[in-house]
Amino acid sequence: RIPIIRNGLEEFFDYVNSKRDNVTPIKMSGNDELCDMADMINHNVILNAQNIKKDNELIHEIASISNEVKNGVFSNRIEKEGNNPALNKVKDLINDVLLNTQHVMLDILSVLQEFSKQNYNSKLGDYKLDGEMAKLVEEINNFGKVISEYMLNTAYDALNLKKDSAFTNEIMFKL
Repeated sequence: RIPIIRNGLEEFFDYVNSKRDNVTPIKMSGNDELCDMADMINHNVILNAQNIKKDNELIHEIASISNEVKNGVFSNRIEKEGNNPALNKVKDLINDVLLNTQHVMLDILSVLQEFSKQNYNSKLGDYKLDGEMAKLVEEINNFGKVISEYMLNTAYDALNLKKDSAFTNEIMFKL
């Protein structure tokens, strides 16, 4: 009977260590300490298997959402709850990153749409960003500023040309 318990524990530890996909309860009958121990082990095996399954479902969803982010989708959120508090903390952190990134991306899209309407005065807000995203926001704002200055200079040059042309016409008529 002890080998039955040992085999059941080995199977459970193989499951915990991802060497197996499932675990079966220890089957023992009787009314002694070994049966009580097998029942206690079975109870904990079932509880731990449920917790591991819950954590694995969360990990699977994190992987799925990560693949979507890799393809440029920032609108989805991780919904599953795991048993492990550290995994849930990672989930919350990833969701915060997704939310913040989506917000900045939507703002960038809005500004670029304004640029396509020749409104170069539109600019992105001040975000608490670092790295590449901060540089992207900075460069988009700089691009709008440079184009606005260029358009202003072009309009100024056009006005000066018009004045010079009128002046030249006036002199031509006098001659």
